[in-house]
Amino acid sequence: QILDNDALVFRPLAIGTNNLLGHAGLRPTETHGFELELANRAEQWPADRLPIYLVKTGQGGSRIADWAPDGAYFRTFRTRVAAARRLLADEAVRPVVLLSLGINDAIAGTPLDAWSPAVVAHLARLRQEIGGDPPIVMTRFMERYAATNTAIEEVCRTVPGTASVDTLDAPLRDANHWNHAGMKVVAGRMLDVVADLGLIPADPAPHGRRSPRDR
Repeated sequence: QILDNDALVFRPLAIGTNNLLGHAGLRPTETHGFELELANRAEQWPADRLPIYLVKTGQGGSRIADWAPDGAYFRTFRTRVAAARRLLADEAVRPVVLLSLGINDAIAGTPLDAWSPAVVAHLARLRQEIGGDPPIVMTRFMERYAATNTAIEEVCRTVPGTASVDTLDAPLRDANHWNHAGMKVVAGRMLDVVADLGLIPADPAPHGRRSPRDR
């Protein structure tokens, strides 16, 4: 189930239709995020581990400054999370945050000594809004962003319950974006971290699979 970002209700996930509503710079008919690999894996899980509720709040091209607590992106995040919390008030959900942030700051030249503490504060705000002190799994990026990757690892050492995943071998569609296969590789590694925490089943087909929804 995915939160419909327009109607603020949960609906069945339909890749290519409702997976990227209200996401700056992207159209659902052309691309996907972490949701495809999540859906692929969820299809293999036992019924007692379902449904999975997905709330997408990311925005393409954003930098940490765009996520100021009084900014438009964070207000949108709060609206979507508040809707999900209201809808799931009677459900025994255990939230997890999957986050990819930092590459646009690296491209723009945001100083890392300013970026890192701003991200630490941002993670605290995310947890405050979501509630329950959820685990946070971040991506690292391509080899050219080694300094940012090091900063991300340091953030994860600083903030309890936070981890990051290596993406150096994930296939690319251009210098700064993972392609279809690469996005699934990255999402899969993030989900492996969540599985290691015991929050979801381990990947039943770690060497690859094809799913009816996989394209």
